[in-house]
This record gives sequence, structure tokens and C-alpha cells, in this order.
Amino acid sequence: MRSEKRELSSARRRLPRGAVVGAGAVVALSVAIGAGWVLAGSFRSPEQVAADSRAPAASVITATVELGTLERSISVRGTVSYSNVTNVTLTDTGSKVVTKAPVVSGARVSAGSVVAELNGQPVFALPGSFPFYRDLRAGDRGPDVRALQNALSAAGYGLSVDGVLGAGTQAGIAWLYTSAGYESPQQQARRQVQQPSQGTAEPDSTAPSADATKTEADPAAGVALFPMSAAAVAPTLPAVVTAVPAVGQVPDEGAVVSFASGTLQFVAPVTTATAAQMEVGMSGSIVVEGATDQVAISLQNVTTTAREDGTVDAIFTATATAFPDTSVGTDLVADVRLDAGIEESLIVPTRAVIVRGDDFYVRVQGDHDDLTEVAVIEVADSLGRSAVKPVKAEALKIGDEVVLK
Repeated sequence: MRSEKRELSSARRRLPRGAVVGAGAVVALSVAIGAGWVLAGSFRSPEQVAADSRAPAASVITATVELGTLERSISVRGTVSYSNVTNVTLTDTGSKVVTKAPVVSGARVSAGSVVAELNGQPVFALPGSFPFYRDLRAGDRGPDVRALQNALSAAGYGLSVDGVLGAGTQAGIAWLYTSAGYESPQQQARRQVQQPSQGTAEPDSTAPSADATKTEADPAAGVALFPMSAAAVAPTLPAVVTAVPAVGQVPDEGAVVSFASGTLQFVAPVTTATAAQMEVGMSGSIVVEGATDQVAISLQNVTTTAREDGTVDAIFTATATAFPDTSVGTDLVADVRLDAGIEESLIVPTRAVIVRGDDFYVRVQGDHDDLTEVAVIEVADSLGRSAVKPVKAEALKIGDEVVLK
């Protein structure tokens, strides 16, 4: 081994000096060339940087033309109520308080029904066009007496209507109270006077009386036979009571009886912008608890008087299945079609429709990516889709690709 090392060392000593230097130069040159390539690869001109930073060419986005039905619809929230509602505040002719509420909300009442008690005395539901404005006594005349006579007739007590509170009307008032299980004011006055006194001797029947020739005065004379507080006047009866006063309320604090009549309807407050899109007769549907199917509705009217919040009422009626009575006052949501729908139309995204003044166009992509502009008529648009019709027949067909803007 030592001899081999000595031979190799001798051989190295025998190499010319230039050969050693040349080999080192070759290595150094190779290193330099490699470093140059690295530097050249990392160097980029401003033009190259700008080119690399450009976004790639945008591809055309298209949508397929379809045949379909375009409908515009909205959802509106409202409640079911009767078409006619009258709020009657109980009248206080003294210090009175509600002592009983014999009916509940939703009950149907007719002429003569007791809807409340004030200080233990009945308040009758009576039909009429105006409330009573005074306590009525024997001999009174006027339109309020005539209204009472008409109300007694509606309640089932027939009598002549002459506007005079005579014996027949007095008997009718007594009948009204008795039928409801109460004493009339006249009967109460007579009972109080006719109660026998205690501790007094019976008069001698044989002794002449100084008053024997006089007619005994009616103890109920001058008594209010029908107090104004005894009537809650509604324009239409029978009716449904939709609000009753609470026991303990006093009339001055809003003891109210609400009478509802007419047809059930769906009333939805809408903005004026929404109302401007609505037309009488447009249809919709509503899911009502208690109904087996959706209730079909139709717009009957949009009120012109705005609420405090600026909304107006859109009023719908049921067209087939009626609203159930249990739905009154419930908060519901209805889907309403704003138009009858555009049947069998070419449907494209609204983004594909180009508008220039009064003209409309779509761009159709051909087989070789060429674009053709086609004039169309936009029949309607809804929720990002448009129903269009080509101005020239066959210029736009089902399956064509239209370019989105």
C-alpha cells in the first residue's frame, strides 16, 4: 500500500505545471457559466413583469335560452278580519264599573243580547245608526225613542213605531229586561216603593180616607225607563263580538265592545311601492290553520289613506274556500302573484338583456364563438329572469346561448 501511494505522489510530481492550471481554469469557467445562467433566469425585464401581471383574457359567460312561465310574486303579511267592525265605548251616566262580561270574543250576538254589565245592570246590543244620547222616560218623544222601538222590534217584541214612549214601549222595555233575567228600572222602582213598612198599624177599613177619591201616583213616574248606558248600538246585528271590556274597567278608561259583521277578508299593510304594482283581481294563496287546503284569495281593493307608518291596506277576499272563523285576528303570510304570468315564453337572465333607449337586444353566441346581436321585446321581468320575444321570428330559439353582461 505504501509503495502505491509513493507511486501516485511521484506521478503527480511528474505532471506539467500548465496542465494543473488548465484543469483549474476549466472548473472555474464551468462555475461561472452556471452562475450566469442562474442570474439570467432570475432577471426579468419591465415588459415581462407587465405581461405576467395582466389578467388572462376573459372568457365569455353564457346562459341557455329556455321555454317557460315567468311569474312575479311577493309575500305579504296580514290578518284575517271582518269587513265591517264597529267599536262601541260603553256610556257612563254616573260612577259605573264593568261588573260582568257575559260574552267572550268570537261570540255571535243578536239584537237584545247582553254584552256587559255596568254596576250589575245589563248593557244590551241593539241595532241602530247612532248611539243613545239621553235617558228615556215615559212620554219622551224623538228619534232616539223611535230607534229604541225599532230595536225592540228587531229583538222580537212587536210594537208600533211612532217615536213616543208610551205604554206599549214601556211594556217592551220591561219585556227586554225580563227576557234577559233582569228587573227593568220601572220594576225596580215599583218594588222599592211597594215594600211593606214594618211596625205600623193597619188602617181601619171602616174609617173614611181623605185620599179615597184620589188616584194613587205611579211610584215609577219620572224614573228613567231606559238609561242611555243600557245600550251598545251596532249598525248591523247579528254580529260577532271581537272585543269585550274587562271586569273592573270603567267606561272613561275605554270599556269597549267591538261588533264585526260582513265577510271575512285578509288585510295586509303594504308599502306604496308595492301597492303601485298591484291591480284589483290579482290572485294569490294563503295557508290558514283550520283549513284543509290553501285558501285562494283575490285582491279587492287597496286603500288610499295611509297609516301612520306610511303603509296602505291591501284587502283580499277568499275566492273558493272561505276563511274559517278561527282564523280571525291571526297573523298570516300570503303569496300573491303580481300578474297572470307569461305563459310559454323564451326565458333568459335579465343580465343578458341589453337596453338602448327603447330597444332591447341580446347577444347570441354562434358555433365558432362569433356573436350576433338579436333585437327582442322584453315582455316582463321578475327575480332576475326576463321573458323575451325576438323581433324577427326564429332569430332567437330555445337552446341558444346568450351572453351575460
